[in-house]
Amino acid sequence: MSTRTVELHPYSTKLQEYFDFNNRTVMGTSIRPIFEVHNAGMPGERALDQMLPRLNQILRQAPTRLQYSWVIILGGTNDLRKYGKNISLSDSIFHALVELHNITHTFGARSVAVSIPDRGCEGSGTCSYLKETHHKINELLRNFTTHNKEKVIIADLANAVSLPRDKKLWSDSLHFTQQGYEKMANVIYNSMKEHV
Repeated sequence: MSTRTVELHPYSTKLQEYFDFNNRTVMGTSIRPIFEVHNAGMPGERALDQMLPRLNQILRQAPTRLQYSWVIILGGTNDLRKYGKNISLSDSIFHALVELHNITHTFGARSVAVSIPDRGCEGSGTCSYLKETHHKINELLRNFTTHNKEKVIIADLANAVSLPRDKKLWSDSLHFTQQGYEKMANVIYNSMKEHV
């Protein structure tokens, strides 16, 4: 049996570059970096049962100098991998994501909801059950951000990398290539730049 290792390229590195390069706020040009991007994502982590305790711990233990002003939340992809055949869990996955945003807000930060991109099997039609579940979660996320504009914005990654897939962006049916993660950083930066 062969195990394939996926090479990860954190989008946070490119996102930091965007903030450093553009170095701008709504009040004009800044003479210092306006953000220090920290990556706390964990491969394989699920929103339903793993992300909330860890996010709560990260926010609680942040030193005073590192009080987070924004938290970017991309969750649900691994939940879909485990629970995707059960369409009734789309509401549970969505509510787990909302809990992540709510805990962020209790610590005084705003949040970015990143929509879940399509999987390769959705384009081939081999996982229609997954497509329906993931589209429902994304629609709920979009509605959530619309009704909570003061606290949450959407980074609509699903629309930016929709089917048919650009092979330069994907290393497999689930993970991006380096170029894909850079695209993700671009989508997130462009959603945030007018709000910082």
